[in-house]
Amino acid sequence: MPRLYLLLLLAPNAHAESSLHFDGVNDHVTMGEAYSLGVSAHTVECWFRWDGEGEEVAETGTGGLDMYPLVTKGRGESDGGAVDMNFGLGVDQATGALAADFEDMASGTNHPVVGITDVRDGSWHHAAVSYDGSTWALYLDGRLDTTLDTGGATPRYDSAQHFGVATAMNSSGTPQGRFRGAIDEVRLWSEVRTQAEIQAHMNGALSSGIALLARWGFDEGGGDTASDDVWSVDGTVVGASWTSQAPFDASLPPDEPFLVHPADGAGSIALSPTLEVQVDDPEGDPLEVRFFGRPYEPPAEDFTIVALPDTQYYCSGSYGGQADMFYSQTSWIVEQREALNIVYVAHEGDLVNDGDDAPEQWLIADEALSILEDPVTTGLYDGIPYGIAAGNHDQSPLGDPNGTTDLLNKYFGVDRSADRAYYGDHWDENNDDHYVVFDAGGMSFLVLDLEYDQSGADTGVLDWADQVITAHPDHRVMVVGHHLIEEDGELSDQGQDVYAAIGHHDSLFMMLSGHLTAEVWRSDPAGDTGTVYTLMADYKFDGNGGDGWLRFMEFSPSTAEIHIQTYSPWLDESQKDSDSDFVLPYDMGENPFTQIGTVSVAAGESAQLTWDDLDTETPHEWYVEVDDGSTTTTSPTWTFTTGDGTAQPGDSNAPDDTGDDGPGVRHPDDRDCGCTSGATPAGLGLLLALLGVARRRRR
Repeated sequence: MPRLYLLLLLAPNAHAESSLHFDGVNDHVTMGEAYSLGVSAHTVECWFRWDGEGEEVAETGTGGLDMYPLVTKGRGESDGGAVDMNFGLGVDQATGALAADFEDMASGTNHPVVGITDVRDGSWHHAAVSYDGSTWALYLDGRLDTTLDTGGATPRYDSAQHFGVATAMNSSGTPQGRFRGAIDEVRLWSEVRTQAEIQAHMNGALSSGIALLARWGFDEGGGDTASDDVWSVDGTVVGASWTSQAPFDASLPPDEPFLVHPADGAGSIALSPTLEVQVDDPEGDPLEVRFFGRPYEPPAEDFTIVALPDTQYYCSGSYGGQADMFYSQTSWIVEQREALNIVYVAHEGDLVNDGDDAPEQWLIADEALSILEDPVTTGLYDGIPYGIAAGNHDQSPLGDPNGTTDLLNKYFGVDRSADRAYYGDHWDENNDDHYVVFDAGGMSFLVLDLEYDQSGADTGVLDWADQVITAHPDHRVMVVGHHLIEEDGELSDQGQDVYAAIGHHDSLFMMLSGHLTAEVWRSDPAGDTGTVYTLMADYKFDGNGGDGWLRFMEFSPSTAEIHIQTYSPWLDESQKDSDSDFVLPYDMGENPFTQIGTVSVAAGESAQLTWDDLDTETPHEWYVEVDDGSTTTTSPTWTFTTGDGTAQPGDSNAPDDTGDDGPGVRHPDDRDCGCTSGATPAGLGLLLALLGVARRRRR
């Protein structure tokens, strides 16, 4: 059968020198409903320069994103029909990273993905996002920034919502969200572009190609029309000004390093082994190779802490709340204890709604939390450790710290907790303020549960809290208080008092609260070297008294991260927007990598470095960073184990020095390509990419 070849029309830096600048107030480009641009699997690309925050963000829907839009077809409007969002690419408001979202065909559920690199630096960048029917892939300047598995959801490809640039529009064409900065070379594909294809074509204009649905080059330099070079889905320029083009000069990252030796997982390696990798760069730039290593230690196990926000309406039946919602939360915690390694449950206060005036509400709370204490179902003698920070609705009169908490102490007083191994002690005569201790991930934790008190009058309890922390110097400290932070991210009066009293401790790393229906967090210095995160999450006015929403926080010592997630066992649903699902860095004492040394080599050469004087019969791990002067590629982490030190002189890697480092390891001389060098000329690499001949994929 005759073969058909299509040459992509690529003309680097040869098109008209213009792009569009948007003021972040009311500038945008609209293409109307543009049904022909509805896509399932797809890739979206553009060049952009961030010049500052626009006046408003675009909301992509429930569980979606708040973002400054770049290229969109739709936004949050309704769920479960043709007015759902097809796709959107923009800059995440919270993190400043690239972000994308769509609503699916099945129910209108959002599937947001947020990158990891902040793009708010005032420089031009190339952005690309692809979706292959199950996985998002975000690329920044040709480098893979992040991926996300959606579980196979299908985007709303028949959306009636309008297509836009620098804004997002609903089905009537009403814009929302404003990008402030410049945008150029917008492309939409009905296929997934590989990283090699994105890299090959990002530094120039591309006006045709298989599966290219639309391309707006913004080459006109004036007027109110942005022409589409593919199917003439032209856009109307609203307010935006014509300015100089994007530089089209993104540097391609170095190739992923190729391991030469020692073999990954090899044993009996000499005590001063030579580490060697083959490195290359698609543009032939000289390379700096940085070697990092450490003795290998099995990572501490991951573990989870659950935060229960206000449960008052589950106990009172107000605003659609039901007792079964509370029961579903604690039952789910028990069911997931082993799978998530749940080690502690923090109740953030307002256990009930009417304090000492509603004993029937305390019966519901008692039943719900008793589920955590069952030694049979939890498999723990004392049950799952938990604590309660008394809220304003647990007090009588409401919000009066000098009032009574008789029923709180009747059902959850010192007598209920004192015999449990995790219970520490209490302040004053009751259990309103107390602390607990537990171990997880090779660390010891101290949790202070403090009663709601915005009066600032009781300094005694804060002095006590300070003394407790001082008496536990080896414990990492959390504080749980019902109202420690406001909706605007400022500390509440009590939050300020707590921070002033104990913020000098390096061990203080987290403060949790509920009270206000919002999701907010902030960070502040703790002591001389620490950081304390203050988080608020509460959902009681988001529908049905809270609908069973809770927070669970997965601690990963090996990655030094806390992954905050929001889930409702009652609904069996998660919230994936950036306020509900995010990661906080937190050093949990893992043995850090140290830099062994640096080697400078030409592209296509091998980089070698000797790692001197290692301990005998000890596992080690190492990796390299390859830097071409503007971008960096990081290798996988490799491991080996040293021998007993009896290797012969001249043997730098293994008992025999034949160059055979084990299965799966190839030397530069083993290549069968017929080449005389490991380097591929940059021009040849580009030609191969243009003809569809894929080079080996780079990270």
